[in-house]
Amino acid sequence: MNKILIILFIILAAIIALSVYMWSGFGSQIIGAKSFEMFLTVGDKIGFNIDTNAVYFGKTLPDSAAKRDLLISNDFNEKVLVAVEKSGDLAGWVEPSQNDFYLNAKESKTITLTATVPADAKKSDYFGVVTVYYIKAHN
Repeated sequence: MNKILIILFIILAAIIALSVYMWSGFGSQIIGAKSFEMFLTVGDKIGFNIDTNAVYFGKTLPDSAAKRDLLISNDFNEKVLVAVEKSGDLAGWVEPSQNDFYLNAKESKTITLTATVPADAKKSDYFGVVTVYYIKAHN
C-alpha cells in the first residue's frame, strides 16, 4: 500500500511540475497586457452597438454569429508575441481570427473576434473579457 501511495505522489508531483512549467509559458516573460470588456445580448431581434469603448457584439439571435474587429498595437520598442485569452460568459463563444502571433516594434494588426451563439442560448445579456498579452519574443 505504501508503494502505491509513493507512486501516486510522484505522479502527482510530476503533473504539478509540468502544469507549472506549461502555465509559465516555457519561461516567457509577459511585458504588458490590455483587457477589453465584451458584451452580447441574445434576443429575438438583431441590434447593433458601434461604441468603441468595449467589444460590443450587439443584439443577436440564438444559432447565429456576430463579429467585431479588434486593433492590436505593439507600443513596445521590441518584437512581441501576442496571445489572446478570453474569460467570462462569452469565453466559450468567442474565437479570435488569429492568436499567438508576432508583432514587430510599433506594429499593429487587426484581428476579428467572432461570437458564435449556440442554438440553445437563453435570451439574456452575456459578458466577457478578452485580454491581449504581450510576451517578450525570444527570437
